[in-house]
Amino acid sequence: MSLWVEKLQSVRQDGSNEVSWLDSDGLTEREVEVLRLLAEGMTDKEIANLLFISHKTVGNHVTHIREKTHARNRVEISRYASEHSLLKS
Repeated sequence: MSLWVEKLQSVRQDGSNEVSWLDSDGLTEREVEVLRLLAEGMTDKEIANLLFISHKTVGNHVTHIREKTHARNRVEISRYASEHSLLKS
């Protein structure tokens, strides 16, 4: 298994192909996935390569995450992920 696939599986809550959805904040499953990767310190380019999407699409997801969580920057997004138990222990 590639390092990227292992990394992707490690940020998913239970290692399955499903990602939990945060209904309360209106985040999509993909946004939650991007949020977790971002909170682990990955760059847009690294996230894009891992998820097989463009870095611009990642940027759009990050913008939507910031809007929906009222975060001003990546640090606040990471704090949000921690406070909402989205980070794997």
